[in-house]
Amino acid sequence: MKGETMATKKTATKSGTDDNSVERKKYTDIQRVRLTDEELIERAQEQSRTLQTIEEMENDLKTKAQHAKAAIAEREADVKRLAVEIRDRATYRPVDCERIFDYRRGLVIEVRLDTGEQISERPMTYAEKQRELPLDGPPKDEELDEDEPPEDGEGKLEADADEEGAKMGGRRRRGSGRAARA
Repeated sequence: MKGETMATKKTATKSGTDDNSVERKKYTDIQRVRLTDEELIERAQEQSRTLQTIEEMENDLKTKAQHAKAAIAEREADVKRLAVEIRDRATYRPVDCERIFDYRRGLVIEVRLDTGEQISERPMTYAEKQRELPLDGPPKDEELDEDEPPEDGEGKLEADADEEGAKMGGRRRRGSGRAARA
C-alpha cells in the first residue's frame, strides 16, 4: 500500500466493504492557517512599508494637484487678459517715448514717438529745473593726469606765476595784499 497513490487507492465505504464507488483526490485550497511569530513580524514590517509608500504616493498626488491647479490658474489669467484685450481692442507693450523739458514754461511733456501723441504734461520738479552751466575747459571725463606734461600752453599761467614769485624772492608786490588786509 505504500507505493500506491491516494487517487488510485481503494477505500472502504461506510459499510466497511471495498467498493469502487468512492474515490479520493488531493487538491490545494485556501484555508485559515495560524501565523508563526516570525510570520507576524514579517507581516507587520510589510504593513509599515506599504503604509509609508501610500503616504508618499498621496503626498506626490497632492503636489501634482497643486502644480496642476497653479498651471490652470495661469491659463485662466491668460484667458482673462486676452478677453480684456479683445474687448478693449488694445494691449500694453513697450513704446519709444520722449520727455520734453520746456524750461520757459516749467513743464515736462511726454510724447509717444510712434504716433506723436502727447501722453502727459506736468510741472517740472525742483531738481529738473536745475540746468548745467556751460563751462569753458576740459569736460569732466577728460581731466589731466598730474604726471603728464600740459598740452598746448595748458598750465602756462601757473608756471608764469611761479617764475615771477621766484624773481621777487618771495616778496610781495606793492599793492598785493591790501585787499586782503582791508
